[in-house]
Amino acid sequence: MSKIYRVFVGLPVSLKNRVWWVERKYRHNSLSHIPGGSDVVVEYHDTRVFSYDWIKFPSAYVQKIWLTDISGLHRNFQKYNKDEQLKLIKDEIKRIFARKYKAEDFKIEPFKEVWNFETSDELPWERLKEFDQIGLDEFIYRQEMSPEYEKYLVENFEKNSEENALIEFLNRQEASPEYERYLIENSEKGIEE
Repeated sequence: MSKIYRVFVGLPVSLKNRVWWVERKYRHNSLSHIPGGSDVVVEYHDTRVFSYDWIKFPSAYVQKIWLTDISGLHRNFQKYNKDEQLKLIKDEIKRIFARKYKAEDFKIEPFKEVWNFETSDELPWERLKEFDQIGLDEFIYRQEMSPEYEKYLVENFEKNSEENALIEFLNRQEASPEYERYLIENSEKGIEE
């Protein structure tokens, strides 16, 4: 099931005809191809409006969009302090909407405005954490307990601290098959962790 179902409940009427739903073929994270999670709509000042569905960790997703696609215009973005970063983001992004839903509420769960350049004093990804699947901690725990991670730690013990090893391991292994099955089972059941 890869068809994108368009849901506009809760979005301003003025956005309905401007939203471009990003197709799966442009989505590189394997978790974005598994039903469930959250939907995120990003409205830019230049009138572009992009929507992404089936996002498991919207805070990380929006941060990655910013860091890979937009902040390239602003060299050394990550070296700026939070206020400078916020100003740069507010110059580009107008509003962000998100919704988190159970399978049975997919068509009726409304979007909420979670970030607005006029009123927000937090970075967008900080505001989106409430829409992340609570399973991130579970995901990290499962990765830390996996035999693959233990083997990786033993093989790389001398090269890395344990914290750096976990980060590198998670970056190399997008998601274990067990965790993907866990996500699919819970999204089908409509269970929120």
